[in-house]
Amino acid sequence: MLLESRRRPSPLLSDWRLCALVVLALVAYVPLVMHSGVTEPDSAKILWATARGIQTGDGFAIDTPMYGRQKNPGYYYLFFRLYPPSWSLEWLHTVMNWTNAAAGLLAVALLYAVLRRLVPPNAALLVSIVFALTPVEWDLSGYGHPLGLALCVM
Repeated sequence: MLLESRRRPSPLLSDWRLCALVVLALVAYVPLVMHSGVTEPDSAKILWATARGIQTGDGFAIDTPMYGRQKNPGYYYLFFRLYPPSWSLEWLHTVMNWTNAAAGLLAVALLYAVLRRLVPPNAALLVSIVFALTPVEWDLSGYGHPLGLALCVM
């Protein structure tokens, strides 16, 4: 009776393919994450508006032009709520960059989890590896930009 009531571990969490995929993505993404600064003008605008919203405590009420505010308010809201105003703003770009790296890893794992239910596990692994190594996924996982989180949610 006791053995019957114990829950079996999720097959997904015990799947060696998922573990291998996450390790591959870590090896591919971590060296590419920007450790200091931003890589493009859009990210610089996003960083500046986010820092200003955190600094003033106004968030969306600030009169600062916010890049893509209509398209991706969730990205701003995430950092307005999660980044403590007491922390130095010098670290904001690093937190944003690593948030996208985590989203990239999660996107690869979620893609594999979904595909694993639709196709054989080895095919799901192959497609997920190809996705993980595409230039778009590498790029979006290396710096703070709303598209990295959007790709993970898709």
